[in-house]
Amino acid sequence: MAESRREVFALERSINYDALDEKIMALAEKGIIPMSGEIVDDSASMFFITTSFMQIARPNKPIWVIMNTPGGSATECFALCDMMRAITKKGTAINILGVGEIASAGVALMQMGTRRFSFPLTRYLIHQVRGHSGDDEDVSQDEERLEEKKKINRIYMGLISERTGKPVDEIIELAKKTDYWLDAEAAKTFGPHGLIDEIVDEYPFEF
Repeated sequence: MAESRREVFALERSINYDALDEKIMALAEKGIIPMSGEIVDDSASMFFITTSFMQIARPNKPIWVIMNTPGGSATECFALCDMMRAITKKGTAINILGVGEIASAGVALMQMGTRRFSFPLTRYLIHQVRGHSGDDEDVSQDEERLEEKKKINRIYMGLISERTGKPVDEIIELAKKTDYWLDAEAAKTFGPHGLIDEIVDEYPFEF
């Protein structure tokens, strides 16, 4: 009986995943990618697969990313940034709509958008790259990790600086001691060019 329940659960889960995949592909056919949740190890791979499909199915048409993320892996964030730049350099626009929360690595990723849109209640968070050292590590390892963290932090802040026009050292100083939260209005005036371009109260694309 227990085995039967497990089989039924596995089947239901498979059906749910299939239905979700169908919905995601239906959105992809219209040029829309939902990017929700933490940026994890396979985020870049999934983005590559989806955008490759889009560029084949609808060449030269804009890609829309609906983003809602607490941040995540710096490595995956940088991979996604490189991919977005590569796509836009080929002439395909990638527009990003920020909803809910755009935090940490998500803020850097938001800067890759050809046009950066935000809903009115979306909140943005800039902070230092997280990291920790174990108690069993020796001093040299600890110093190496600290230096690497500083390098990654400067790359992250540099991506924000490059698009917003705000000096990188000012951004680092802002986020040095605390999490730096911004609402949509503050995000729009962050630096000469802002973290976002426009605040909208409806979807800026057609379904």
